[in-house]
Amino acid sequence: MKLTRRRSIDDLRRAYEHLARIDILEGALYGPAFCDVSALAALALNELKAGRTRDAADLLCAAEHISFAAQTPGGYASAIGISDELRSAIHAEFENLVRRAGLSRQSPSIARYGLVPEVCARTLQMAQDAYTEELFGRALELARAADLLAEIAARTAITEPESFAS
Repeated sequence: MKLTRRRSIDDLRRAYEHLARIDILEGALYGPAFCDVSALAALALNELKAGRTRDAADLLCAAEHISFAAQTPGGYASAIGISDELRSAIHAEFENLVRRAGLSRQSPSIARYGLVPEVCARTLQMAQDAYTEELFGRALELARAADLLAEIAARTAITEPESFAS
């Protein structure tokens, strides 16, 4: 079986694409979502400058998920009746994302303080709240963001500018 290697240029392209979408979405954000997306984007730009393209692309992907979550009022998705089968599929996906995020957050190597773990914890709580309120689209987007952020935090200790630390 042939192993494929991650190419830095592919991660750089991913980062560029996420930034372009965040530029579009960020104008409609406010409150905590705006703060988290802006902080993650700034951190990702620092990661790009340091040559850590994978971390930058993943941070921007998480920021994009948060951006979409903040803007999911219902729309077309609300027109779909939530059958038992669909509810079960949503539940399984949500639980899988939350479980993975929780496992990554419990890693002994994860930093206890800092921007990424803080945003991850806040995003995970918002995902749980949205799921409880049956705002499934929002819950899934937030759970995906939390999963990515937990993975990033567990994968590597990201050097954060002091202004982002709490």
